[in-house]
Parts: sequence; structure tokens; C-alpha cells
Amino acid sequence: MLHPSRKIALGSLHQQMNVALASGSNIRSGHQLSNGSTLLAGGRAGLKLGKNILVPKGAPLCNVSLTMLHGVRVKADRHGDSTGVLKEIIA
Repeated sequence: MLHPSRKIALGSLHQQMNVALASGSNIRSGHQLSNGSTLLAGGRAGLKLGKNILVPKGAPLCNVSLTMLHGVRVKADRHGDSTGVLKEIIA
């Protein structure tokens, strides 16, 4: 593991990565998950970080992935069951 102060060619490791960690501890209703917490880290995709953001009710978690893909310039129309990007998490 690299020390946080160690720099790589294009900047710090944190600035060059994206991580999304979805919580399994949420309310489970049949096969549907709701009210799940998701942690986003890294500076690569241009997302709002360090904030607690609520997204529209019923927004699929795949919308987070699609938004991250667009943030790193991957041209994708959809990802899984995504319905669009989440403007609430774009910096």
C-alpha cells in the first residue's frame, strides 16, 4: 500500500481513482433493496465528496455507476438498470 504522501506521475493516488462502496445494511423488501448507504471516494470522476446527499426516491444504484462512468469520459448510454445520471452527485 502506498503512503498517502507518495505521488504518482499524474497526481496523488486519491485524485486518480474512484471507489463506490454500497452498504448491505439497508431495508430489504422481498428482492428489492431500499434506503441503502453508498460511499463514494476519489477525485477522478468529478463527484461531490464529503457530503451526505439524498437522491430521488426509487433511483437505481446503477445510476451512480453510470454517473461515475460519464465522469471518466466513458460514453455509455446505460449501465445495468440505470435510468440516467445523478445530477445531485456531480460537482
